Amino acid sequence: MLPKRYDWKLWTSLGVLIIALTFGGVFSWRSHKKVALTDRDIIVLADIANSTGDAVFDDPLKTALMVDLNQSPFVNVLSENRIGATLKLMTQPANTKLTPEVARDVCQRAGGKAYIASSIASLGTEYVLGLKAVNCQDGDTLAQELATAASKEKVLAALDQVTSKLRGQLGESLVSVQKFDVPLGEATTSSLEALTAFSLGRRALSAEGERAAIPYFQ
Repeated sequence: MLPKRYDWKLWTSLGVLIIALTFGGVFSWRSHKKVALTDRDIIVLADIANSTGDAVFDDPLKTALMVDLNQSPFVNVLSENRIGATLKLMTQPANTKLTPEVARDVCQRAGGKAYIASSIASLGTEYVLGLKAVNCQDGDTLAQELATAASKEKVLAALDQVTSKLRGQLGESLVSVQKFDVPLGEATTSSLEALTAFSLGRRALSAEGERAAIPYFQ
């Protein structure tokens, strides 16, 4: 039997492993084939699968992920306007939650190549983030990455890290990733609260117009 002083290390390791294997049903961890994308391929971002119970990780993390990916000349993320138009063709409301299943459907209808599912889970005071790129035609996993953040304040830095790794897995050169990889703290803000306000502002702008969005942007 292990000494009690090592119990916390054992349980922490087991917890990280369980989250990595299950991750709320988002990460399947089956065998997959590598298929590199090109800068002409469209990617759809699914909404964050947030099991932390903290709403600050919902829209803000998706916004941060979009900012990270849009720095790359290699990644072509489907715009929110086109997502809304595609959902309309699917007779779905424009604010329909983009679960992996819905994101895959949008991706197929928009002629895209892959969707990216993302997830965050808490483990004590730590957080585990994951990204997975999935071929929206056959459902095969193209790339997946995990990262841990030691605290809430370090989540955005961990997202930077995991996004850079995913870009490399999808076929972007190391030179390109390094050249077009401005940290979120410099590209936008290091504050989750500020990102929350920005995300709410973008949503208000889309749904109600500029006047409704101004308080959030201020």
